[in-house]
Formats: sequence, C-alpha cells, structure tokens
Amino acid sequence: MASSSSSPEINSPHDVFLSFRGEDVRIRFRSHFLKELNRKLITPFKDDEIPKGSSISTELVSAIRASRISVVAFSDNYASSSWCLDELVEIIKCREELGQIVIPIFYDVDPSHVKKKTQGFGLVFEKTCRGRTEEEKLRWQRALTQAATIAGEDSRNWSDEAKMIEKIVNDVSNKLCCSTASSDFDDDFVGIEAHMKNMNSLLELESEKVIMVGIWGPSGVGKTTVGRALFSQLSCQFQGSIFIDKTKEMYTRANSDDYNTTLDVQAQFLSEILDQKDIKVHSLVTMRYRLGHKKVLVVFDDMEDQVLLDAVLGKTRWVGPRSRIVVISKDRELLRHCGIESDRIYEVDYPSEELASQMFCRCAFGQDSPPDDFMKLTIDAVELTGNLPLGLNVLGSSLAGLKKEEWEDRMPKLRDRMAGQIDKTLKDSYDRLKEEDKAIFRHIACLFNHKTCDYVKRMLEDSKLDVDVGLVTLAERCLIQISEDRIIRMHDFLQNMGRGFVRQSCIQEPGEREFLLDSKEIYDVLVNGTGTKSVLGIFLNLREIKDALSISGEAFSGMKNLRFLRIYGISEEDKETILQLRVGKNRQLKFLKWWGSSTRCMHSPEGKNRMWRQLRLLEWWGCSMRRMPCNFRAENLVELRMPDSQLQKLWEGVEVLKSLKTMDLRRSKRLKVFPDLSKATNLEELYLEDCCRLVMIPSSIRNLKKLRKLDMKRCRKLRVLPTNIDLESLHSLNFSGCSRLRSFPQISKNISYLFLDETKIEEVPERIEDISGLSYMSMKGCRNLKYISPNISKLEVIFFSDSYCLDERQLCAHGMKADDIRIPLSTGSSSCNWSKDVFLSFYGKDVRKTLISHLYKEFSIRKVTTFHADMLVAVDDLAFELVVVHEIRKSRIAVVVLSNNYASSSWCLDELVEIIKCGEEIGQKVVPVYYGVEPAHIRTQILDLGEAFKKGYTVDNYKQQKWMEALTVLSQLQGYYFRDRDSEAEIIQKMADDISFALNITLKESSNVLRAQMSQWIPYSYTPNQETEKALIVQYELKWNEKALFCHIACFLNNETYENVMRYLEDSELDVGDGLTILFDKSLIQISEERVISMHHELQRLGRDVVLEPFIRQPAKRQFLMDTSEGCDVLIDQTGNERMFGISFKVSETSRRDEFRGMKKLQFLSMFKESLYGKEVRFHLVKGLLSVGTP
Repeated sequence: MASSSSSPEINSPHDVFLSFRGEDVRIRFRSHFLKELNRKLITPFKDDEIPKGSSISTELVSAIRASRISVVAFSDNYASSSWCLDELVEIIKCREELGQIVIPIFYDVDPSHVKKKTQGFGLVFEKTCRGRTEEEKLRWQRALTQAATIAGEDSRNWSDEAKMIEKIVNDVSNKLCCSTASSDFDDDFVGIEAHMKNMNSLLELESEKVIMVGIWGPSGVGKTTVGRALFSQLSCQFQGSIFIDKTKEMYTRANSDDYNTTLDVQAQFLSEILDQKDIKVHSLVTMRYRLGHKKVLVVFDDMEDQVLLDAVLGKTRWVGPRSRIVVISKDRELLRHCGIESDRIYEVDYPSEELASQMFCRCAFGQDSPPDDFMKLTIDAVELTGNLPLGLNVLGSSLAGLKKEEWEDRMPKLRDRMAGQIDKTLKDSYDRLKEEDKAIFRHIACLFNHKTCDYVKRMLEDSKLDVDVGLVTLAERCLIQISEDRIIRMHDFLQNMGRGFVRQSCIQEPGEREFLLDSKEIYDVLVNGTGTKSVLGIFLNLREIKDALSISGEAFSGMKNLRFLRIYGISEEDKETILQLRVGKNRQLKFLKWWGSSTRCMHSPEGKNRMWRQLRLLEWWGCSMRRMPCNFRAENLVELRMPDSQLQKLWEGVEVLKSLKTMDLRRSKRLKVFPDLSKATNLEELYLEDCCRLVMIPSSIRNLKKLRKLDMKRCRKLRVLPTNIDLESLHSLNFSGCSRLRSFPQISKNISYLFLDETKIEEVPERIEDISGLSYMSMKGCRNLKYISPNISKLEVIFFSDSYCLDERQLCAHGMKADDIRIPLSTGSSSCNWSKDVFLSFYGKDVRKTLISHLYKEFSIRKVTTFHADMLVAVDDLAFELVVVHEIRKSRIAVVVLSNNYASSSWCLDELVEIIKCGEEIGQKVVPVYYGVEPAHIRTQILDLGEAFKKGYTVDNYKQQKWMEALTVLSQLQGYYFRDRDSEAEIIQKMADDISFALNITLKESSNVLRAQMSQWIPYSYTPNQETEKALIVQYELKWNEKALFCHIACFLNNETYENVMRYLEDSELDVGDGLTILFDKSLIQISEERVISMHHELQRLGRDVVLEPFIRQPAKRQFLMDTSEGCDVLIDQTGNERMFGISFKVSETSRRDEFRGMKKLQFLSMFKESLYGKEVRFHLVKGLLSVGTP
C-alpha cells in the first residue's frame, strides 16, 4: 500500500469507478449497472461532465485513486480509446500500490483476446498504438494482460444480463464492506501501508500458482497485526478465507497421530472457510475434493509446529490454483520446514524512532505527535519501550488522558506493569527452547549482549554448549539479532527477562544463582562468603557501592565454577580517563585483602585455587594489587583485561596460559617487568599502551606465533627490542611515542601497519624491503631520522614522515636523489586531488538523528558528496589513522558540529586536530557549527578539558595540548549558530546553499573579458538565424546540459539568486551545479557576492533566440514564451503543449481560467502589469508550477 495520504478515503464522494467505452456499453450495460448501484446505495463516479481529450485528466486520476473498487467493462472497442487505456494503466497501478480491488467485466468479448491482444480486440488495439511511443504501448499491453488475468465476469456465460449485473453489484457491495474493515488498520497501526505493500509483492496475486508466505519477527513487534490487516484487505478477493489463531480451541487439538481428531479439525475448517454448517468429513480425500478447485486465503497465526498445516491443507496440495497461505511465526526454521522458501519470508522488524513515536502518540494522545509540553516525556517513554510496538501500545494506552504531573508520578509503576505484560508474551518463546539454548540465552542476557559471535564462542568454547547451533536457533526464533558484522544484539525487554529468570531461580539466596549482576547483592555475597558452585559469572560495578569494600580470604572459596569475573567502576565512555578506583567518598579501594597489598605473596590451600583454574574472563579496571596472587593458575583464561592497574609485575616465573587470546594492561604505569608469555602460545592481541616504566621486551616473545597486534604506544622508557625474531602472524605494531627507542624493530617480516611516530630512530634500514607486506608506515615527529633506505621504493607502502633530514650524500652513494624515493608524504600536494566535497565531524549521540540526517539530505539534493566516521562499520584506532585521516585530507570543506558533548569524545577531538592541521597546511575550509551551544560554551569546554588533563587520567600532555589548541582555533572561526528561536530547517538550507555555492563557484572580479569575447562573434545588431545555436555550442563548447541551462537563465531565471535556480531545477534532468560552474567559468553568466546570477543583455537575447528559431511561426511549440502578444494568443487559443516550460505575459490581457490546459510541464509563470483597471483576474495554476512571479 502507498501512504495513507494516497489511500482511498472512507469519506470519498464515491465508492466505485467504472471504466468503459461509451459507444459499446453506455446505453445498455452502464445504465443498468448504475441503477443497481443506486439501489444498493453505492455511489459511482460519473465522468459525463469531464470533456474528453488526448490523455487522461488529473480529475480522472484523482477519481480512480479515491475509489475503493474499480470495475473495468471490456468491450469490442474498449482498446480503440487511448483514454480508456490510460485509465486502465492507472487502475492497475492503484491495485499494485494501494491494494485497490479491481473487477473486470468481459462484455461480449473473449477474455483471452484481451489478454493476448488477438482477434478483433487485438486489431483495434494495434490501430490505437500507431504513432505512439514504445513506452506507451508497453504500459497499455502490461495493463491489459494483468487485468485479463483477474477473476471477473464473462457476459457470454450469462443468459440473463440483469442477473449478471445484480451479482456483480452484490459482489461490489460485499467487497466494499471488507475494504471498510481493512481501513481500520490504516488508522490504528502506524506504518501498516509499507507492510502491506511488501506483503502484496511477496504474494504475487496475479500468479496462477499456490503460494505460501511466512511472516516472521520477535514477539510484540506486530506480526499478528500485519497478518490481520492483510486478511482484511485481501479476503474478499478469494472464494473462501479463514484466519486461524489460538482463540479457536478446536485447531489446537490437531494431532498427526490421531486420525479421528484430524478429521474433526478438517470438518471445522471446511465449515468456516465454506461458510456451511454441519459438514461431515469421512476421509482425507474430502479436503481435496471440496477445496481443490477453489481459490482460498488461509492465515495461520502464531504457528508453533507444522502439524496443523499438514492436517488441514496437506501443505499446499489440497487447495485450488491462485490460493494463498500465510503462516505467522516467531520461528524462522519452522517456516522453512513448512515448505516456505527463504525469499518468501517477510521479516517484521522494530519500527524506526520516528514511527515508534507516532505509534505511542496515537495511543496516548490520539494524534501523530505529542503536545509541546509533553515532548520530553514522550521521548523518555518511547525510549523506555525500546521501540517495541507492544510496549508502545501498553504504555501509551495506560498514560492516555493523564495530566503531565500524573505522567511523572505514574511512570515507574507503569513501567513495571508494562514489563510484566510484555514478559508474558516473550516468555513463550523462551519456554519452547531446549535447555542448552536456554543456557546460551541467559549467558547473552547477563554477560554477552552486544558482543561478537566469535567472542561468545570463544568464551563458551570449553562448555558443553553447542554455541554455533544455539546462536542460530536464538536468531531464528527472534530472541537475538545478529548484525552483518556478527555482533549479537538482544532487545532490552528480552535481556531483562533473561536476567529475571536468573534472579527468580533463587530470589532469597543470590549466592546460588548462575550470574550475579546487582552490586548490592554481590557485596552481600562476597562479604558473607555465601557464593556457591552455581555461580558462573560476576559483573561488579564499584560505582554502585557506597561503603568501603573489604573481603575475607574465604569470599570466593565456594565459587568453584566461577568463569567470568568483571570488576569495573566507571561508564564505558569514561573508562580510559580513570586510573584509580575509589569506593565511597574519598576512600581508596582495598579489595580482596587476602591477596595482600604488599609484594609479599600469600599462599592458600590448593582447594581454594580452583576458582582461578576455571576463569575464562578476568577483567578488573583500576586493580590496586601490586602483583597477581602466587596461586594464580589460570590455564583456561581467554581474556585478561586489567587497564589502569597498580600492578608492578604479573607473576613470578612462567605461567601456562594456553587459552589466552587477549591481554590488556593499558595505562598500568607502575608495571616494570614485561610479563613472561612464553607459554601463552595462542595469544593474539597484547595491549601495553602507556606502560611508561617498561624498559625492554624479552626474547621470550618469540614464542607468540599467533600474535596479530602489539600496541606499546607511549612506553617512554622502552629502549631494548629483541632481534632476529619473526612473529609470523604479526599484522600491526605500534611503538609511537616510545621516545627512547633508537633501533628499527626486527620483530616480524609480515607486518602490514607499523607506527613509529615520535621515536629516536635514526634510519630506515636496508632490510625494510624484507617486510614485503608493509602497506602503511608512519614516522611523524621522528626528529633524529637521517636516512631512509631507497629499498623502501620496492614496497607499495604509504609512508608518512614530516620532520626528518635526509643525508643527501648517503643517497648519492646509492646512485639516487631524494626525489627518487617514492614516499607519498603528508604535504599540501594532496589538496589538488579531492575525493569528497565535505567531511562531517560530530558527536553522534547529540546530532546524528537530528541535524546530521537533515544536513546529509540537503547535501544529497545538491549533489554534494560527504564523508563522516559513521560510514565506518567497526573501527579501531588503526582504522582512524588510516581511513578517517585520509578522508579528512581529501575533503575540500570540513564541517565541525559543536554540540554539548563534542569535547567529551577523544575520537572527535582527534578528528578536529587533523582538520585544523589541514586548514593550515593545505588550505582546507573549516566551518564550525554551534548546535545548541554558544562559542562561550566551547571556551568553557576547553577550560574543563584542561582541568581534566591535569588529573592525568587519559592521554599524554602532547595530545592534550593539541586538543586544546584545535578547539581554541575553531572557536575563533566564523560559523553557523543554531539557537532555540531559530528555524532549524532554514539554517540547514542556508548552510547547504552556502557550501554548495562555495564548492561550485569561485568569485572573480568584473573585467572586460566578457565584452571582448562577445565582440568576436556577436555584433551588437544582428538578425537571428540558424547559426545562432551552433555558435553557442561551438564557440563556447557547450554541451546539452549547459545549453539548456543557458536558455533557462536567458528566458526566465536572469537576476535570480543561485539558491533559487538550484531549487527551481532540482527535479529536472539538468546537472545544475556543474552547469552553472561551466557557464560562470566561460563568462556566460556573472554571479555577485550576494549570489545573484546575471546575464549580459546580448547573451540573454541570444539565449531567447535559440528558443525562438526552431518555431518562429509556431509559438505554442516553444519551451518558453517571452512575448506578451504571442503568449496571450497561445493562452486564448489554448494551443499550449507539453513542451512549454515557462511563460511571461501581461495579466491584464488574460481573464480566462482554462488557458493553461495542456501545458503539463509548465514550471515558470511570470506576470507583470501596467494596470489592471480594477479588474479581478483569476487563473488556473498547473500542477507542478514552481514559480509565479508578479513584478
């Protein structure tokens, strides 16, 4: 279905549209048909008063689209009328787009002749097609073929025409009742139109085949609503129809093993679908006998197994051609088992935020948007539901009619009530899972939501769970969603439900649950030592604990199966800004006293070490221990994450960490000894960033054959690297900021990305050619760099270095010059090769769904190409270095959207530093946009940033200073300001216009160049001839696009603003931006500082003559009419045609309403007057008219 604005309205002045050929049926069939409709109180559309023309009128198009049913009376001469054929095209279009019901009547004509265009009907059609375009003929052929395949009435099969007409009208009446019922969904369910359009496409209603379609999606998302709306819309087009849901108890008894029960179910089914009572079924053959020749519609709601489908239909074997079967289920696998192909399964997904808000407002306010004073409450309420339609309905209905104050008071209680109602719906899907799949569901709900599939499989690898199959099952049953980048996402309601199952299993004894997530309960379990072997995971948020936490050595002794331990105390966004965790007000965390706070090791009995052996995840932010316990034996550990710790060393000797994949000790600034990882042979990622006391990397690292990434950024004391080793899997190596490192690393020959910025390395050695896979190397800020081996030219590598001094004598010794070294340096040379127009820098949560979406749309309209970091799917620091920096430098303009939280993002600030750098080095234009903030606010953010830097929580002083400098420079630039009182749409439009103009036009001073050029070939007095247009094309080398644009300006758009010209012609086939640039560069137009486009009067006269020449004596065929006399003649004679784009004339010389009929492409109308002599002038404006000027 199309949008509701296009759908047939219930209060439409007519119900039925009749398409017919007057000379064949007007006197007979039509007159009786209209009389019978009148008797049934059905209102038809009558076109008697509409004058016939060469094509279908807008009035008829509107009448067809407003009708709920179209009846097409095919007769011998129907195809002799292009008017009738155009009507039919529109009718079929409405059937496809709006679900309009179409009833064909074959009045003394064979349906096959209409379908195949043969015999007399075909000859008439061929005659009508003569002189028509191929496009028109194809449209007509397609419409005739489709209409002829729709079930209708053939008058040749009736001996009594009156009875035939009576049956047709009764059929129309019944279908009108059905279409009225289906319109209920248009009002009650937001977004139903799009669902209906998609479903109609899958159902292929014109096909003769029996087609099965599935509707699939999570509980509460609206699958049943879509199914009921579809049933209401289509049921009247079938000979029998039935909607089966769980309220019909008979169908729940279907059992493939009970023959008699199956017969009873079939009898009930036949009684309902055939609308007959007391049908008896004695064998399975009865179903095929009664339905095998009938076109039926069957909808199964909330199907749990295929037994019922097999019992009543034998899948598709027992129903007639053109039948449609729709199965609704939460289980995609079940739909496939029912025989439904994957491309016929329609997924009902969560609505967008805009649709979700509209759904909620319909329930709460009875309108599509909230009252002004309820805006904030509405946003909060919609966010609370997670865009789940069931939640939107429940919460919106509960809040309907309440005052604002009552909303705020009742919201917490209503939230719990809503959650309870939704849980009842969702729980059914969980209950039908196998026990293994339930366990995976609980793991995701409690621990692994928003993690990758690989991560979950890695963490559960040693369990008895079949994770691969379980994830597929959960996804097939809509309990999780898996994105294209393999990230698992579970809806908030499902997550809360899963956590609720864990909590309810042992409400009074949290120490006996699988997972502990509530900080208060974790506190009690640890302090009291009540944890048991049931506990698999603990996620403790220290921020939620108000009191100091001191735990005895027995706290974990009972948790023999603890596998996942995560201790944190700050939000995800702030993790990297905290070095020391504190619990309570100004109290240092003393955690796990039995581990000790000194370097002396405490021993525990072997039985108490079992917790370590089972651990798969140990994540502890800001750990205050100096070393790991002596009894640390975590051979099953997969991830060890302890950023911001106080660790000085991890352990004595060698630990067997055969399962370890990731180790993260970032910002552990007291760590002195590089851990011995010689037995961690499966380690893939090692993060030691900002471990500023590390001096050397031991040679034992040579055993890490699977290590892919090593990050030791800003390990400032690092001096010694192992030599003559080759880590065969190493992909990325980062030693940037290791300011004491002098030797070029010899760690791997397989590195792709190498970062050595701000080191003391003096040379890039000859062996650089051995790193054959190297694609990116950065040595920015390496002030000691003296020599780069020419062997680097043998590699296809992007190399950045901005501060080195090459020894020319050393290069000459190799027979080379400095210019011979092929190193694409980061210099201004890149500015001449722009790949994007605009780079957008912004903080997503503030502006992505508001300003950026509208700005991106406006840029797209103006064909301005953009790039922003959101275009990258899953990125890390390396991706930022390689891609984002590259895109910034390749963009002509950088737009920086400063919002409340912009300066809180290190990502945004890094972008800004590069943008300011590009502005200084390559002349990139930088445009600040103040969105909801003032420049003074940005200065405050700079001060706040400085205060944060003083705490030393996140980054080194160098980067801190760069951020502050960049913000300071930006705050001094001229930009755009969005204030509460401003029209956002107008400012966005102005921004887009300004940037588009700046990209296309470079203003130049006026000169005599134009006059000199014109004098070469245009005398000041000349007579137009056939060479005028040729001269325009040849002399200035104008192509069709520029020539057409030149004529538009000459005839109608001279002295208009750049923005208006772009806007007037945005939906034309012209490339307006490039065209204006070319005309401007060739001095055919001038553009002032106010962006007003002007054309010299001689050039204007030339452009008008280009339009005039081909039709000197036929003004009605021109594209533009500029002569008042000729314009009025065309208007008075009504000879205007579809070529007409614009007219200029005196208002006083026209007073009729119909002069513009036929000018379908008219877009510009300029009226000027000397005097109207007090007369009132009325005129009809054509649809699509863009500009009416009355100077």
